[in-house]
Amino acid sequence: TLWRVSGPDLPAGTQVRVTGAADTDLELTVEAV
Repeated sequence: TLWRVSGPDLPAGTQVRVTGAADTDLELTVEAV
C-alpha cells in the first residue's frame, strides 16, 4: 500500500508520528519523534 505523506524530508528508516490525516485523500502529516 502506498500513502501520500506531507512533512519534512527525513532519512529512510526515521521513526515518525502521524499528526493529522485527511479522510478523502488518505493523506498523512508526519513529524520525527
